[in-house]
Amino acid sequence: MQALALRLMKGDAEVQFCVEMARQEGWNPGLSDASAFLATDSEGYIVAESKSPNPGTVPIGCISCVQYPLTTTDGRPFRYCFLGFFIVAQEHRRKGIGAALWNGALEHGRQRDGGSDVVFGLDAVVEQRDRYAKSGFEVAFSSVRYELRVTSTTVIERDDASASGVSRLSADDAAVFDQLVAYDAAVFGCGRRSFLLPWVKNNACFIHRANDGNIEGYIVIRECFRGFKVGPLFADGLPTAEALFGAAVDLVKDSKAKELSGGSSTIPVYLDCIDTDKNPHSHHLPDTYGMGEVFRTSRMYLKPQHSDGSEVSHLNGGLNKWYGVTTFELG
Repeated sequence: MQALALRLMKGDAEVQFCVEMARQEGWNPGLSDASAFLATDSEGYIVAESKSPNPGTVPIGCISCVQYPLTTTDGRPFRYCFLGFFIVAQEHRRKGIGAALWNGALEHGRQRDGGSDVVFGLDAVVEQRDRYAKSGFEVAFSSVRYELRVTSTTVIERDDASASGVSRLSADDAAVFDQLVAYDAAVFGCGRRSFLLPWVKNNACFIHRANDGNIEGYIVIRECFRGFKVGPLFADGLPTAEALFGAAVDLVKDSKAKELSGGSSTIPVYLDCIDTDKNPHSHHLPDTYGMGEVFRTSRMYLKPQHSDGSEVSHLNGGLNKWYGVTTFELG
């Protein structure tokens, strides 16, 4: 193997290397993803650099192992680390660099915070599922990426009662943002305030509130190198999910009105839906609006249990409210 060094990335500019690698792979990341990803965990991104006299140090691969804040289940703490951005430059593949990155990320995740119990998660494309299974990862559920071709006449039907509860959220509205963070933690499975602050600030976020003011769902939609992506779309029920999705699609139509004015133009909007019996309506939106399947992934976990062998019981405990995955890079 060529002379290689692994180190943690520092700053938005270096994490942007991960985003650019993902763009080149056709993964279509968001235009402002780097800052939110780095804010989630400043020590969660690893770069592989080639060492040689000429041309010198060159980044040739990356992987992320993002750690979420300590979480407890049954009164016992564990750490949740999510793996993503596992990419080696095309011309440097099959040289052992991927293995070095993979092993380095797992070791980094295990050693942090005194080595307390840790669960690793990732979203694997179907072709790589067996590879991760050899490392002990097990499939928890599958996801499907769908594409909606939005035109100037696209309409997402929603009832008046549900639509009236939708409003756009600003991250500067501290009280409501705190409610959002609490709602998200219950549905996602652990807290991620550091991620949500730039995620909401840099993108468009709509919330749905009940008559008593409690949040019943929310959606974030962000512009990507190609079109827009939804993520997450969490909701207490299908009418709420549909109302939120409608608000997001309306935003795309409004922001891209000039491009859509020709009549034949379309803007793609992507939604990642899970396959699970915990939410029988998770594919209602793509089924109803004729969204085309792009590809599939599998959510996999490595030994989701405590060191004493007991199972970690509430990973993604709110799957019944998942109508759209947040990101395949961070879970």
